[in-house]
Amino acid sequence: MAVAHLYGLTPIQSETPRAPRMSVEPIDFSTVADLALSISGCARVCIRLANPDTGEVRMAFFPEHRRLKGEVKDLPEALLAQGQAVVPIAGTPLAQQVAEAGMPGLTLYAGFTLRSQEGRSLGVLAVMDTQRSDLPEAVLVQLGQLAEILSRGIGMAASTIRTMARQSLGLMQDLLELDQGAVGPEVTGLLRYAAGREPSEAESLAMRKAGLAVEAEGVLLLTPMARDMLYIHGFRVPKRKPAGPSDEPAA
Repeated sequence: MAVAHLYGLTPIQSETPRAPRMSVEPIDFSTVADLALSISGCARVCIRLANPDTGEVRMAFFPEHRRLKGEVKDLPEALLAQGQAVVPIAGTPLAQQVAEAGMPGLTLYAGFTLRSQEGRSLGVLAVMDTQRSDLPEAVLVQLGQLAEILSRGIGMAASTIRTMARQSLGLMQDLLELDQGAVGPEVTGLLRYAAGREPSEAESLAMRKAGLAVEAEGVLLLTPMARDMLYIHGFRVPKRKPAGPSDEPAA
């Protein structure tokens, strides 16, 4: 990319995102959780985000509960129905599954699917209680609307973070046009990764030498140090998994 790009003299070639999409954390949306608590009157809210590309799941409970945070790894599959699902739990076979998942005594669960603008499932906004077994229709409508707002917020936050990374990467590449030694390939590689793009072979090698990445089964994985560096500066990168024997290579 030339410095002339800054002045609109040369069109910038777009790149197809191949590295993981940027993600956000459930705790980033605590205000939405507070609204859900207020609207529903339930004891607890869960925001569960699932990366559609990697399958990684991240959850947070509001108000924060140390036991739930430590014991509940995921919601039972039966609670993850697409769309809007109100599930009475007390006295049903599901109660045992919920208890085994780390939430004994739960009597009510209402989940609302979070979707991207393209229709991909991003996760679930859920309210739950240990005393109630139903919610009024008007409350369900309001929670459904809140889930739509949260879905848009997730998309906007992820898009903003990717844009920041791409702008930073563009600046670094412009500096390299002026001075080839101004920025190391490990830096541009890390920013390219954060922007949702695949680092070049030279950048990947430099990242591994700098301790920012390792390669496992042909997949470039960030080290905890690199992930922490990005996290401190507002970049959330989901963990990548090595491709299995049946996995197809990325397009």
